[in-house]
Amino acid sequence: MIKTLLPGLFLLCSTAVLAQQDKDTLIYNLPVVNGKLIYSGIGKAAGRNRSTLDTIAKNWFHSYFKLDESSEEKAAIMPLSNDTSLFLLNNGVLGYKTKPGMVNISFVAIIRIELSCTDNYYSYKIDHIFFRPKSGALNAMGYQNDPEYLIKVYKRKHLGFWTAWNVSRGQIRDYLHNMNTAVRSCIASLNKAMVN
Repeated sequence: MIKTLLPGLFLLCSTAVLAQQDKDTLIYNLPVVNGKLIYSGIGKAAGRNRSTLDTIAKNWFHSYFKLDESSEEKAAIMPLSNDTSLFLLNNGVLGYKTKPGMVNISFVAIIRIELSCTDNYYSYKIDHIFFRPKSGALNAMGYQNDPEYLIKVYKRKHLGFWTAWNVSRGQIRDYLHNMNTAVRSCIASLNKAMVN
């Protein structure tokens, strides 16, 4: 009996450890640089000059981040210098659903996008990300909204009583997974627009 129980127990424990490692993969693979969550990359758009890429990027921004009139967040394009190849596409609002409790809740992520275009190439940087429930009433309940803080909390060995009371590791994974999916979809849309 013990000979069959021990291997079964070992298998169960190793499966639990591997499952936890799979869950942690997302958190440890997020693009964190010096404690800041920054998505960045360089894309190639062969045969397109800087002016064309600037125009495409600005048009993409306005079509991708359509805001309703009642929205508190405002989209804006601001040049970062006299050089038109570097500009900031500010306050893009990404919508998605997440499940911090028993039901799906509509969330929005506010992001800052910085784009730089040259002949045949463009680069992007997405940072200053925060998210919140779309509903004003749910915002008053105090949901976590800073992904950088949540990443730090998740990586702690022990959450502590008060933190664990407010947010679990499973909720943190859900917040960050859905936010990451929304940002990655945004990047995919930008890449598609720049090369098509």
